[in-house]
Amino acid sequence: MFQGIWLMIMGFMLWTPGLIPKGCFMNLEEGHLVVRCRSDEALHRAKSLVNIEFSWFLVCVTVFSVSVYLVLARIYGKDSFEYEAIRSESDDIELQKSNTTTKPALQDDGPSSKRFIHDVGKISGYSAGSDMER
Repeated sequence: MFQGIWLMIMGFMLWTPGLIPKGCFMNLEEGHLVVRCRSDEALHRAKSLVNIEFSWFLVCVTVFSVSVYLVLARIYGKDSFEYEAIRSESDDIELQKSNTTTKPALQDDGPSSKRFIHDVGKISGYSAGSDMER
């Protein structure tokens, strides 16, 4: 949105003869009107004006956006709604069933390194024998 409005403003500023910077003119080149400047000084003046214009445009858009935000925050203040988890009864029943039927994947049957090796052996199909535990 910002870029689109900026391009519309620049189009309005560049192709309105009364708003063309001092020392610049419109020239017909290859079927289009092009803004050209007579000297380097006029070109630098035109570039400076565009930079100032962009800065003011950015400030105006920022002030407008913050103003709209503050108005909407006042209208729809944070006291007017609360966040809630959306759950149905069927979700709760399924959750209870899954908690009672699942067993923990790892059981505490010794030091964690041996338990890890033992569980990896189960997963990969290789039984962890005495060679792995040494």
